[in-house]
Amino acid sequence: MLSTDPISLAEIAPYLMATYGMSPTYDRIYKAVLSGRIRTTRQGRAYYVARSEISVIAQLFRIDTTKNCVVRAISDPEKIQ
Repeated sequence: MLSTDPISLAEIAPYLMATYGMSPTYDRIYKAVLSGRIRTTRQGRAYYVARSEISVIAQLFRIDTTKNCVVRAISDPEKIQ
């Protein structure tokens, strides 16, 4: 998958939660889009963001991008069980 593949606005919060263990609410993300702080494209009524922008969005909401939940879970066998 290319980093520019679009991700819908509704998928951003769950993606951030799964990847970094924390996420702003959809409402906060949507407000950031309306204020122009997140670059999006529109298709019909839906907003989309390039996957390459996910780290920018995480930084905007002060999410620690050095913590990767997937890597931590795999490297710590206790968490897998």
